[in-house]
Amino acid sequence: MGMKGNDRGARGDAKPRPDADIFGEDILHDLEELLQNEPTTARKKPAPSASPRPPAPPVPVPPPKLKGDAEKRRQAQELAAQAGNASDPKTATRLARQALELDRSCADALVVLAHARATAPDELAEGLARAVAWAAQGLGKEHIDYYRGKLWSVPEARPYMRARRELADVLRDMGRVDQAIAHYEALLELDAGDSQRNREPLLSCYLALGYHEAAKRLLDRFAKDESAVLAWSRVLERYLAGDLANATTALAKARESNHWVEGYLAGRKPMPQYTLSNPEPGSDSEARHCAAHLLPALVEHPRFGVWLAAQQQKTDSK
Repeated sequence: MGMKGNDRGARGDAKPRPDADIFGEDILHDLEELLQNEPTTARKKPAPSASPRPPAPPVPVPPPKLKGDAEKRRQAQELAAQAGNASDPKTATRLARQALELDRSCADALVVLAHARATAPDELAEGLARAVAWAAQGLGKEHIDYYRGKLWSVPEARPYMRARRELADVLRDMGRVDQAIAHYEALLELDAGDSQRNREPLLSCYLALGYHEAAKRLLDRFAKDESAVLAWSRVLERYLAGDLANATTALAKARESNHWVEGYLAGRKPMPQYTLSNPEPGSDSEARHCAAHLLPALVEHPRFGVWLAAQQQKTDSK
């Protein structure tokens, strides 16, 4: 804004500002008022303030390293594999001991020795529990926790998980079902994708003990699994829940999955005692695999077989 005349007079030695020669104070005031009354769209918008910088991404934590010598672990695993394939028990034991000299936490070698030394199921369970404990110690808690949910993706962890699955199976067959359930559930937590299909024996245990709510949660978790074991487990779970209408609906879907199963569960065929590895979907081998899994539940709930036979009679009479 330009200086007043009396100010310039008081300081005659000061040069006037350029705008003072053109604009008077009144004109500048009018311009300022005009700008204030101007539409906002005509005014130049102030530059936006700089947006806050996004937080830096967290630094990825590297996986913990396994304990011990990697080359010795590899050699021990090779010897353990040879021990597992040996037809002679003495040779198997010798190779397993050689493996343990290189890596005392070699799960496969410990499992071979557990079978070689056991003379009863409880001794086998004790030996397998020892193998699981040593294998877990060899992996380390940090390593297991780091890969929790995807532990099967770590090749070094698979012997530990196989040993723990075998321990769970032995405990289940001994009638120590609640202990078996704890191991199956832990394995599902360690491997959310369930590469070992621990869902199948776990369902059998839930259904045998009448834990139909836990079975329902597990079935919902693997809702896209259309295998015979899960399809027929859905029928039994609904039956145990007292929901016969939906049990009948599930039965129709289970028959579509594998109709051979019904003959075993309804008592028209002798029940198989052992499950199979990778049975062909829809085949009689898959039906035997399914029936063997559900056998403990059928023993505990014999009326389900009676109900199933009645449903078959209704179907035949149509």
